[in-house]
Amino acid sequence: MFRMSATIDSRFSFTAQFLMGAAYQAAEAHLIEDEYDARAAKEDPEHVRMVHRTHVVGAIIQAVACLESDTYSVLVHGPGHHLGSGGTNLNARDLFTPRLDELEKMNALQRMKEVAKLMEGTAISLGAPEFEDANDARKLRNEIIHYKSKNNRKRMKENFFLALEKRQFAPPPFCAGAGHIFFPHRCLSAACATWVVRACRRALDEFYRCISTPSPLAAHGARLDALLP
Repeated sequence: MFRMSATIDSRFSFTAQFLMGAAYQAAEAHLIEDEYDARAAKEDPEHVRMVHRTHVVGAIIQAVACLESDTYSVLVHGPGHHLGSGGTNLNARDLFTPRLDELEKMNALQRMKEVAKLMEGTAISLGAPEFEDANDARKLRNEIIHYKSKNNRKRMKENFFLALEKRQFAPPPFCAGAGHIFFPHRCLSAACATWVVRACRRALDEFYRCISTPSPLAAHGARLDALLP
């Protein structure tokens, strides 16, 4: 008598989870800003501000993580990885394998550019609005993750923060006065979080359009639109 056993293996993609999570947190930040006066009258105002910043920071981190997580899956599992084995482009995946170590070291936007070039011969310009905004979102995420406490005047001499300030995000109502420094107080608002989520969504959708593959965000479009004002 012979006995056979089989093990089913599976994996999980965080692409949609990360971006939807970011959208939920951006929406929560908007709600706190809209209801700030009423909440601050009942609760500790500093606690309300801390919860608000938690949502904004979380939205930024998760949105950029969506790009990084997805581009890794494209490299390792192939374009269409979210469609199952029948929809995965294994031929393209095999194109990436010889350069996998090199490609993994790139940031998410650089990976997109190289993948499109290898697959379709398509030249993605990282200076195009869809990718430039996402790259600025990535830089903002890095400033948070690798935060260094600096004198505000010194920080605002840096080109990135000057460019970010020119985007004129509406500040949180409790940081609207001139006495609040730009980063993190006026910058980290619900409007900023929403911009980051939208930027990452546009970049990912445009990337998938360039490689002629359905976006993993397609099924979540209506809910994302409803969450982001």
